[in-house]
Amino acid sequence: MEPAIREAKLDAVSELVRLAIRSAETGHWDGASQHLDEASAAYQAIPPAAGAREARYLAVGAAIAEGKGQLALRAAHVEEGVYHLEQAVALRAAEEEAGGSPQPLPLSVSLINLTGACHRLGRFDDALRYNQLALERLRPLDQPPARIFLAAAIEARGNLLSLMDRHADALATLAESGALAAELAAQGLPGAPQLLTEILVAHARAAAKAGDPLDALRLSQAAADAAWERFEKDPQADKDALSHFVAAQMNLVTFAEQAGRFAQGEDALFKVLRLAGPDPRVIARGMAFYDKLLALGDEHLEAGNLPRDEVEESRAQLLELAAAVRQNRPTASA
Repeated sequence: MEPAIREAKLDAVSELVRLAIRSAETGHWDGASQHLDEASAAYQAIPPAAGAREARYLAVGAAIAEGKGQLALRAAHVEEGVYHLEQAVALRAAEEEAGGSPQPLPLSVSLINLTGACHRLGRFDDALRYNQLALERLRPLDQPPARIFLAAAIEARGNLLSLMDRHADALATLAESGALAAELAAQGLPGAPQLLTEILVAHARAAAKAGDPLDALRLSQAAADAAWERFEKDPQADKDALSHFVAAQMNLVTFAEQAGRFAQGEDALFKVLRLAGPDPRVIARGMAFYDKLLALGDEHLEAGNLPRDEVEESRAQLLELAAAVRQNRPTASA
């Protein structure tokens, strides 16, 4: 195939990939899939350059594979997504070897998505390997989006290490991620406050898994405070702030119970009830909390600053709320 014709065909394939990206950005997923299928068919009809590993040819193939991988993950076809993203990463590596210059941020995003997909499939060693490659690409980059992705990638590594019971490494990694997210939030970077809350929640869970409920309690309180600050600042713009606050408070119930800080757990429970109303799931969690406390001795309850009579009174309140929910009638404020 003549070089000029070949370049024109690669241009046409690249345009189909750009159309797919624009369709995806506007939520037209079927259109994005159709454009990628057309791009893939056209690309396969172009033979590789004879005797050479052409950087541009490899880059176009990588872009198609990245798009297919993203669409597969969005459709919850995780194994298919991993297959395409692994192809994309291999093609980007070949592009670099052939003298090309793959953009580090898009490649890092593919590696981050590949990390998450391998995590979901239980391929933890592969997930760590791809995560490390993403970190190596992201750390030298100074632009704000790359710093946000870096904090998220470090968090993902901490979560993986926690799942693998490498507790000391997990906690150190999540602390690094949280420190970076806090720095970015202080700089006013969009998305950084939300990411910081999510990291604090993940850090708290890792601390509890490592057998340190007091640190989990501290981190959950920090997550709740951060989410509430976001909610008070702009409840309309930050749609996730309230759900993050509720999640952090419910974690506080669990970790306070584990740490023997029963009154603190009760405070968290009733904050959620006052804010979210008598949600049956919250009521069920509260009933489990109080039933467990009632099985303890009085000395344990006193040490947790929640004597038996207060436990019984609060449990009775929950029973009344549950009955009102079943009868679909108004309830008094918790």
